Amino acid sequence: MRFTLSVLSLTSVLLLSGCGLLSTPSDPNALTVQTAQGNVNLSGKNVVVVSKDTRSPEGAAIWAGDLSKLQGGPADVTYLLLPGGATATEIQARADELRTAVTSAGLSGVNVVVASAPPAPDSALGKLLDQWGTDLRDVKTSWNGGSLQVIALGDSGIGKSFTGTVALDAVLYGNDACGDKAPVNDVAGKAAVILRGTCGFTDKVKAATKRGAAAVLLINNDSPLGVIRGACDDTCKSAILALLPNKEGTQLVGALQSGKTARVEVTNLRVLPSVLRISPDGTATDTGPIPYVFNSYLEEDGVKPVDPFSSVRKEGEYLSWETALKTRLQNEDKSGKVTVVPVFKSQLAKDPSWRKEMIYADVTLPANFAQFDTLELDRALACDAARKSACPPWDYETNLYICDPLDLTKCNQELARDITPYWNSGRWVTDISPLLAVLREKAVNGKVRLAYWTVQPYKVTMNLRFQNKGNALIPVWAAPLKFGGAFGDGAYNTRQAPVTFERPAWAKKVEFSTLVTGHGFNDSKSCAEFCNTVHHVTVNGNDFTLSSPVTDNPLGCFEQVKDGVVPNQSGTWVYGRNNWCPGQGVKLWNSDLSAAATGPGPHTLTYKALVDGQDHLSKLEDGAERDASIHMTSWLVYYAERGAALPSKPNVKQ
Repeated sequence: MRFTLSVLSLTSVLLLSGCGLLSTPSDPNALTVQTAQGNVNLSGKNVVVVSKDTRSPEGAAIWAGDLSKLQGGPADVTYLLLPGGATATEIQARADELRTAVTSAGLSGVNVVVASAPPAPDSALGKLLDQWGTDLRDVKTSWNGGSLQVIALGDSGIGKSFTGTVALDAVLYGNDACGDKAPVNDVAGKAAVILRGTCGFTDKVKAATKRGAAAVLLINNDSPLGVIRGACDDTCKSAILALLPNKEGTQLVGALQSGKTARVEVTNLRVLPSVLRISPDGTATDTGPIPYVFNSYLEEDGVKPVDPFSSVRKEGEYLSWETALKTRLQNEDKSGKVTVVPVFKSQLAKDPSWRKEMIYADVTLPANFAQFDTLELDRALACDAARKSACPPWDYETNLYICDPLDLTKCNQELARDITPYWNSGRWVTDISPLLAVLREKAVNGKVRLAYWTVQPYKVTMNLRFQNKGNALIPVWAAPLKFGGAFGDGAYNTRQAPVTFERPAWAKKVEFSTLVTGHGFNDSKSCAEFCNTVHHVTVNGNDFTLSSPVTDNPLGCFEQVKDGVVPNQSGTWVYGRNNWCPGQGVKLWNSDLSAAATGPGPHTLTYKALVDGQDHLSKLEDGAERDASIHMTSWLVYYAERGAALPSKPNVKQ
């Protein structure tokens, strides 16, 4: 038994605004908690668990927030509030506090359950909570003339797993331990004390364990506390890891710097997860950091910080979105109306050297794929370990390409684009139906080769989902266009060559389709990542525009969680971007040009991008280099009537 849970005879508290949860389940696999009104069965429901345990620094930071921020959360999500503690008395006190907090919050229309105690450790929910529990470190340190005791944060599973108490001598590493620097002092078999900063957690841990450190005590700076996270090889597993708060850690550093000999005792302390998402199928996943790590940036921009319970509400919004997506896909699959073609199945992809090293799949298309009118791309990026803190750190672009059938080593025609989340996994399903025309052109004997590129390591699962929705027209030809490139020198638009195209009689519809995102932010307007670039496509004097007004909203991506943006990432994920968000699949922009291009032509299409109605000329910060660019992959897509013979390729010149 890893949690102290022998307190289920305590008087329970239930505050519940939803209905239909009370039951007396006989199923040992049911996810149940005890309340004053009986057992509550949460099986088959969207559940966000929030625990309160005064021993947890992360939990204390969450509960410093405003519980009323749960207001407006999805109606199909239940927020389960769990009390935690080392004794029955502590747990009872936390339960009373939770009951009072919910009453004071005045929540309406939000499903909230307050449990009297954690579930029994041998129950289904108890086992699930233990699986996703948080490891804290009870750190006791003594030296001649002083001592301290503090609850420190542990790691995400990258360090040594242990139970009980380990006693070691503590020594200063002597430098920042970045770049594999050797320590000033001998750390072999000891607890190496290292200040946070300059490089990542795991860089410091690797340096210390390489020199034989039995434990690594990282001392926090003024950054928010968080578990020790990052990708690390097995060398990290040779040491116990802990992140001490700045105040207490500074005391220890001061004692060691003054020449005192210090002895440290580290005890593992397993507590309830601060926040946990549970899907209706009973699977669970941890969350990214809550509270939001970069609230200070928002305050500098004159924006109110993100309240911790606003972040908790976002977990519910994402869970509701995710469940709706899974349900839709499952229902479509059961209907038999969708043909699912696997591309990758949990295949590792990575290119840390940025050499465009990709993973490939030779895909056999459905025999009648040319008659489908709808194509969705379903892809998921999983991390090397279950915990989110083991995921890669950056919001990088990833791309799916289709290869040249005449030379399968040339794979440079982009079909889809995603932006990876900070320290997180993700799944996206986007409609790429216009690109059925690309498959039609590239297929040889019903097969195409697809290639996927990502710098950071992910296990990639991907499927093509073909469907007929009865549309009278289907895409038959897609002519690639060349737009985009370096942005901000005042000459971007002069480099965008015009297009002349014809519209044969068989072409019942002509459409402009594009994947377009802005990147780079070294100028005074933070272009092109954080500025609203308005894209103008003009055909015979008729203007079609795409803009991204969420860039004007510092919380633009935060507010899109309900539409599938991965919540509670690290980094500055909340800020609105130029037609993208970290942790989101980029959507095709499709604009029907048919009414502007009547008759056979030739017709003229021009493209330009403006910021505030003008060609953008960057005003660079001192010493900055221009790094702005528009990443743009575009097509002119022609549609014909269903069942028509494949017409000749229309004439398109640029």
